[in-house]
Amino acid sequence: MPTVGKVEGIQKTAPPAAWIGCRTRGDGWNSCIRSDCGILVDSFLKDSNVDVRSLLVLLLRALLLETVAFMTNDDLAERVASIAALADPIRRDLYFYVTAQPAPVSRDRASDALGIARHTAKFHLDKLTEEGLLDIEFKRLTERRGPGAGRPTKLYRRSSRQLSVTLPERRYDLTAQLLASAVEATADGTLINDSLKVAAADSGRSVGDQARAAAGPQASRERLLDCTCEALSECGYAPRRTGSTIVLSNCPFDTLAREHTQLICGMNLAMLAAVIEQVQETALSARLEPATNRCCVVLDAS
Repeated sequence: MPTVGKVEGIQKTAPPAAWIGCRTRGDGWNSCIRSDCGILVDSFLKDSNVDVRSLLVLLLRALLLETVAFMTNDDLAERVASIAALADPIRRDLYFYVTAQPAPVSRDRASDALGIARHTAKFHLDKLTEEGLLDIEFKRLTERRGPGAGRPTKLYRRSSRQLSVTLPERRYDLTAQLLASAVEATADGTLINDSLKVAAADSGRSVGDQARAAAGPQASRERLLDCTCEALSECGYAPRRTGSTIVLSNCPFDTLAREHTQLICGMNLAMLAAVIEQVQETALSARLEPATNRCCVVLDAS
């Protein structure tokens, strides 16, 4: 199971994927209610007989703004540091107090609410601001103006920044984007499996183009292999070269692949095959070779 640390506003309820109910109405509309924020997502399906895969796509699509985005090592370090700032109990209590208020909070108000010294409150509030968990603004709290009115008060409020860290890395946002594109493409009668493979291949070609651009013109095979591994690493695959074979040590779509193996592994294979097509000089091919604790696809020399 991946270890997840998440800070999103003040919510401390169920995780983002906690869907508590789905219902189908006679007019062909399907509603899914999320337990963590009470969002009602109405998505029209042509057939009142709900296709489970389509429903999964729609649920994932609604999660696009909340899933873990691509992280470089620097991004990971920054996010971990920000979340770690909440390890201090006083700082954590201040964060939850400030974010629960309907309006920005002053240092004095926060210190009074928690029963701590004002200089202590200021120290921790400023640390939370440095880590991007709180934003500040300056405002006069009285109607007095002009000379002698004093300086505006420094106020703290919840930052709009969202932080998520998942280890090992997962790319459910990418899965959601591909599945959503696939569902949209079924409007002309295309089967969802076929449209998903097309969407995955388009994404894979972009990754392959990224690797080729990084390698530069007239790159050697070794250089292309290295850049291909780097591009796959950025996608969360954790590639490991063993001779002429690249083993992908991590599955970015792990949970979904376990629950919807044929659909997700087929998508994954189509994506990785398209990556290899863009770097043909590597002489690699993509094939399915399922195993535990790694990606189901292996890349090796033809």
